[in-house]
Amino acid sequence: MNVPNNRAAADHQAHDLKPERNQARSVCISAAQFEEIEKAGQIELSEELRAEIETVLNSYILRSGWDRNTRPSKEAKAQSQSLRKHVVGILDALDDVNRKFRGEGVYHSGVALSNQDLFWRAGIPLIPFCDQLLSLLKELESDGIKRDKGGRPKDHFLTQFFCELQDVFRRAGGRAVGVTKTTDGTRESPFTDFVNAILRFAPVGIGPSSSPAVAVAWERQL
Repeated sequence: MNVPNNRAAADHQAHDLKPERNQARSVCISAAQFEEIEKAGQIELSEELRAEIETVLNSYILRSGWDRNTRPSKEAKAQSQSLRKHVVGILDALDDVNRKFRGEGVYHSGVALSNQDLFWRAGIPLIPFCDQLLSLLKELESDGIKRDKGGRPKDHFLTQFFCELQDVFRRAGGRAVGVTKTTDGTRESPFTDFVNAILRFAPVGIGPSSSPAVAVAWERQL
């Protein structure tokens, strides 16, 4: 008697239901959550504007995911450091002939002549080649300095997110999109409270993490 392998079938079905690791999940905002957003922004949202907010938020989440995936990995950073080391090594090896051509200081004439002959036989203009290596080295070192600064990476899509929500906010009756500084130094704005209320439903790490942070980020756009 053949007994069907229900466990295997169930495992197969469960496997089919598992979301792909890199698949972006769409955020759906409930009616109660939209009421919180309306209260924060002191506005009223039509069904059309509610749907537009979900579209704007999910688009921002998706683009932020693309940006994270294209940031340098540990392997890319290591490769960049290796490339820099090799570029420095080539420039050091060509130091004598470079000094000869540029008339800069003392150089070993035999080494300089040997390298000069090598480049001539290869048909490679020596000075432009060295200048290109120097430009490459400058870029590699500049990129390293940017990484070493640390902190939160620049959000390349935040400006567009703000602009799209500003349009929704105004169409919903919101007017005060500026930021007001109170006597204690805090920043207040119905618009940034509105944006922050929306970002609460985004995955962790997407967008500014608090209402004051949203206000500061929006103030930079003004």
